[in-house]
Amino acid sequence: MSQPEAYKGFNAFKVDWPHPGVLRLWIDTGHPNNAVTHENHSEFGDIWKAVAAEEDARAVLVRGVEGVLCGGGDMTFLPPLVDSHETRTAVHRDIRALVMNMIDCPKPIVSAIDGVCSGAGLAVGIMADVSVAAASATLWDAHVLYGLACGDHAAMAWPLKMGMAKAKYHLLTATALNGEEAERNGLVSLCVADTELQQAAMDVAVKLASLPPEAVSFTKQSLNGWFRLGQPIFEQSAALEALGFAGDTVRELVESQDD
Repeated sequence: MSQPEAYKGFNAFKVDWPHPGVLRLWIDTGHPNNAVTHENHSEFGDIWKAVAAEEDARAVLVRGVEGVLCGGGDMTFLPPLVDSHETRTAVHRDIRALVMNMIDCPKPIVSAIDGVCSGAGLAVGIMADVSVAAASATLWDAHVLYGLACGDHAAMAWPLKMGMAKAKYHLLTATALNGEEAERNGLVSLCVADTELQQAAMDVAVKLASLPPEAVSFTKQSLNGWFRLGQPIFEQSAALEALGFAGDTVRELVESQDD
């Protein structure tokens, strides 16, 4: 797949135009489970600025490859964070950029969620304006298992989407949801059969692209006011997550990997 000039600097994303007005982003990190590394983490925030500048894009579809949207950080992600304040600061900056740049992007974003979706991939999937999940998808915010605050979108977005009681249950206990459960609880917009996922997500993107773009963009901007009201919650949770990277639980996990 040839890469348009504006996206030459992105290694974790491929870009094409499957339909007039529809820009498709393929998350393709080249790592098992479409994983995030320190080399590509910043791309998950920076990509939305490039998308925002696309004059011909009336809708954006983000999908994964080989049945996985994005499984979050790989096994190499935690060790550099333990002793490096500079690395923790960079990751904190990336977390903020991912969430806030998706909120600021004027284009409507549709996500196609499949496989085990966690970490940055889960943030992309849930912060999309319309999220379509495969029935067998696993949506899992496992931050607390690693001794970390749920800081990369969930503390802000999940209570708005599914209510405080459900959000606290799934985030505090690190209990995953499949696609059907995520739709039933309001975490995603739609759930479809696995074989129908990509076409269903494309249909939504094509429909959005067919509508008056300014009306769609302004409506998105207005609805995202709810996220902006919750931004102080996001800022605190992101900072507390970054603080946790230097904590004992993360250090013990890293040391156990070395044994």
